[in-house]
Amino acid sequence: MRNWLRGLRPIIPLLAGVFIVFGEHIWRAEPARPYLSGIAVLLLCAALVWNVLASLRMEKASASHRTSALSPVWPAALFGVAAMLYFGGLALPATAGRDGPDWTAILSWGWALALVMGAVLYVFIEAALLSQSNAARWESRRLRMARNAGLSLGLLLVLIVTLNFVGARLPWQWDLGYFKTTQPSEATRQLVANLDAPVALALFFPNDNAVQSVLHDYFLLLQGQSPYLEIAYYDAELHPREAREFKGRKNGIISFKRDDSVETINMGLDLQKARSDLAQFDHTFFTKLLKVTREKRTAYLTVGHGERNETDTEIPKSSRVKGLEKLLKALNYKVKSLGLSQGLGSDVPDDAGLVLVIGPEAPFQQVEIDALQRYLDRGGRLMIFLEPRPAGQGRVPDSDQERSPRLQALLAGYGLIYSPVVHANDRIFGRRTHTKADHALLATARYMSHPSVAKLRRTANQLPLLFLVSGAWSKSRPQPNVRVRETIKGMPGSWSDKNGNFEFDRDSEQRIEPILVAAIAPKSSGDADDGEEDNPEMRILAFADADVASDLFIQNRANQLALIEGISWLAVEEQPAGLPEKGEDLKMQHVKGDELVWFYLPVFAVPLLILLAGGVLTRLRGQAPRRSGDA
Repeated sequence: MRNWLRGLRPIIPLLAGVFIVFGEHIWRAEPARPYLSGIAVLLLCAALVWNVLASLRMEKASASHRTSALSPVWPAALFGVAAMLYFGGLALPATAGRDGPDWTAILSWGWALALVMGAVLYVFIEAALLSQSNAARWESRRLRMARNAGLSLGLLLVLIVTLNFVGARLPWQWDLGYFKTTQPSEATRQLVANLDAPVALALFFPNDNAVQSVLHDYFLLLQGQSPYLEIAYYDAELHPREAREFKGRKNGIISFKRDDSVETINMGLDLQKARSDLAQFDHTFFTKLLKVTREKRTAYLTVGHGERNETDTEIPKSSRVKGLEKLLKALNYKVKSLGLSQGLGSDVPDDAGLVLVIGPEAPFQQVEIDALQRYLDRGGRLMIFLEPRPAGQGRVPDSDQERSPRLQALLAGYGLIYSPVVHANDRIFGRRTHTKADHALLATARYMSHPSVAKLRRTANQLPLLFLVSGAWSKSRPQPNVRVRETIKGMPGSWSDKNGNFEFDRDSEQRIEPILVAAIAPKSSGDADDGEEDNPEMRILAFADADVASDLFIQNRANQLALIEGISWLAVEEQPAGLPEKGEDLKMQHVKGDELVWFYLPVFAVPLLILLAGGVLTRLRGQAPRRSGDA
């Protein structure tokens, strides 16, 4: 019976904590609150008295160890102090601290310290008592060691709590996790520098707002980029006229205004809630500014022939072009589908600023080709991505054009011939499968002198372009008024892999530099020589591979920039050097198979081994004095 009662002693403080949680947090608004909290206080007092009596009854405790004998009293006493400080803070009037010290905050800090210290001592001392529960008397040395260890850890946690308490009340903020939000990207700086008309920017925030402080540093770096960018700060409540003009009906809004076009960004006033928006603010600002400074155009993506942009095909997710569609929208294009049911059989819509054909698997009908030809004749812009058919997939060597013979005939009329044979390179290539098939993953930095690759050419060594299973282009005799120019070529050492073995056969194959991207434009177009006026006549940009624009490779900066520069050349407008990164958190990719062991080994096994080694060393260290005494 006595042992059963003795086992209740360490449970009483835990039971008191449960009553405090229910009384002060879960059922705080219920009538039972004072009863639950009162029971908690009584239990803490009972635990304190019980620990005092148990300590005084310690058998044969010498005077030198009397402090260790009283060790079980400390946690209960600290819990009692924490409870008194907590309820003392609740009893303070609402006006306390307005004209002097903030006693509510001070008492909160005090009961947090007492609670942390008491909890740590409680765990260490009760663990020491539990290890000698069957002994005739409590061992003072073990209690003293447990008390000292608990005090060391408790004081460290008290220091952390104190620093957190002080830091939360200082008016200083240094958030390294979102420091990048104060740095405009090179693309944003370039877009601001290219402004050709005034753009008014209004920030609606109250004074001394934390979100405004972060944004102020960002816009301070942009102000000197262009004289056309006008930045002003308002309080929506104090400046109602400006709020109506910029559609900033409340604080926390950023408004862009150019003539009658207005765009807004809602950032809010709470820094904690705005963190995710601040992490991708540069991308959002870039997109909104582009909307008010550029006329919105329409980009039509052809459908009905197994293109990469179709949603009802069995194309793998990595081979789709969702990223390209997002890229077009970020460049202020409205993306629409164009097929026979959307009118391609009769004509391309008049609002088409750009037409894209991305990896068709089935041939176009002649009426569709005729519509594309009429579109080009009136100055249309066409972006084409063709796909080769690898050997061993039912391809007949003499009829390589069965995928899109009419579309290739359209390009041949302008002097550009497509070879649908896969090209490879065993000297310069990307690694993906770690097999010979990687020879078809072409990596190239051979950018020619053409406006559609001007930025890539300046940084060719740092930005290699990736092509996966690519064909090649060749030039024939073009029309008299048309000029065909290669813009991107493969690296030296490439070859046309006709037999599909991904190995260079010296007897039947020869090394070449295949044309991977080509541009078609009238000879009078502005791409011929620098300083010549741009001509709004037809333009075609042809890629020998559709994977270059896939979701798998558009994450490569060179691929993204090649698409942006290509769209810029087709649209005859200056585009920024890439898009700002969104700054989104990436999801952790869980590994499978053999890599699963290596994933969990450093996460669980290593810490457990360290704890095991520490426990063994502690055990041996504790037994060493006992053995010497026995000897």
